[in-house]
Amino acid sequence: MTCSSLALLLAAVPVAAASALPGASESTRPPVEGQVKDVQGRLVEGVRVRVGADAVRTDSQGRFILPRLPQGKYTVAFQKEGYVGVDRIIVIGPEPSRKGLKVVLHPEAGAVVEVTTSSVAQTQTSLSEDIVTTEALSAVQIQRLSAGTLNEAVDCNPGIAVQMECSVCNVRNVVLNNLPGRFTTILIEGVPIFSSVSGAYGLDMIGVNGVSQVEVSRGAGASLIAPEALAGTVNILGRRPKQQELILEPQAGQFGYRRMDGWLGRTFEKGAFTVNLHMNNHDGVDGNGNRVTEYSGYKRNLLDFGLFLDDVAGFSVKARMDGVFERRGGGALGNDHDAIKLDMTGNPFDWRGGHGGSPDARGWIRPDGDFDAAQAEGQRPIRLADGRVLIPYDNGRGGMSELIDTHRLQGILVAERPLADNTRLKMSLGIARHDQDSFYEGDYYKCKQDQ
Repeated sequence: MTCSSLALLLAAVPVAAASALPGASESTRPPVEGQVKDVQGRLVEGVRVRVGADAVRTDSQGRFILPRLPQGKYTVAFQKEGYVGVDRIIVIGPEPSRKGLKVVLHPEAGAVVEVTTSSVAQTQTSLSEDIVTTEALSAVQIQRLSAGTLNEAVDCNPGIAVQMECSVCNVRNVVLNNLPGRFTTILIEGVPIFSSVSGAYGLDMIGVNGVSQVEVSRGAGASLIAPEALAGTVNILGRRPKQQELILEPQAGQFGYRRMDGWLGRTFEKGAFTVNLHMNNHDGVDGNGNRVTEYSGYKRNLLDFGLFLDDVAGFSVKARMDGVFERRGGGALGNDHDAIKLDMTGNPFDWRGGHGGSPDARGWIRPDGDFDAAQAEGQRPIRLADGRVLIPYDNGRGGMSELIDTHRLQGILVAERPLADNTRLKMSLGIARHDQDSFYEGDYYKCKQDQ
């Protein structure tokens, strides 16, 4: 479908002219009829509307009729090829209600589908929307940004910021509602797989190639889903291929920037699988000539496998396995990390570089000018000709460098099936192994975490 959005009007219309009465029986209660139009008012055919085991499609006039339903709670699913489906819970009561409900669907093609419903049923939103409004970034929006990671995809969207918390190692966090990044929980397929430790550098390691959409929920209400999510949640949903697909996207640029993205999608009877590859290298960047990076260099490789199964003992199953390796380094220029760690004496830098740089290449000026205090503190001060006190730098390349090597392996399994009472059973499992070997200006930090 080529229209940019789709409007669905779901209205309670009796088949006969008789009106529905309070306490009406199932036989006299009107069915739920509707009509699908696009935003230009054109009728849309082929939208699948399903309640339990009953499913109908809109006809050439965009109309559909759902069966008469007894009192109770029901899930109504709206689906259209190329669009991300949406489920809505309705509660059929003894009296008619025309309370409207507006739903936003995001098709894989990037258009926005708007669904407006009004029915004999009281409407109840899904859990995530009942807790907090959820916004979504479509695959097309992500592609337009040329984003390779989660941080790049969500940065600078309204109300969302990716905050850099260290100018040397460039650790970044997603900030919602202006709260620190540790209060934002990252989920994959609805599973909170990143801890506060693994999230420090892990968010740069979440590839978005092959993602159908990224959902953003703001506010402390999301903590009912993820307890640490006082600011909100960011949920990544994988894209299921609908045909055989192969995408290769190489890029290159300044400062040693090289990137290769590959995505393979294959379908089979009642299922599909995907393979996603993201390789990205970037040299450290020294913008002011002092031989210290303002932008950390990195080498990052991501590989993930996805599996979609339509019917496993009645369950629809999504599975995903991700492997990540990243080496990043900030401070001293160069990729020889082992040599940098051993270089802990001397001054290889020129501290005169940049705005507000020192007047002397050897180190910094002590603000209070207290020579005796500097001696007592072991800073080996030098009194310059103009009387100012210079604190020389003598900790080598390693004393100004932060080097982080990360290996991460994670897996996610989500299984869902409808139950007889028109509810759904959903089971989720997430496992992760996070190994981090870090060097912070002479101090070593090693982390091995199982989740």
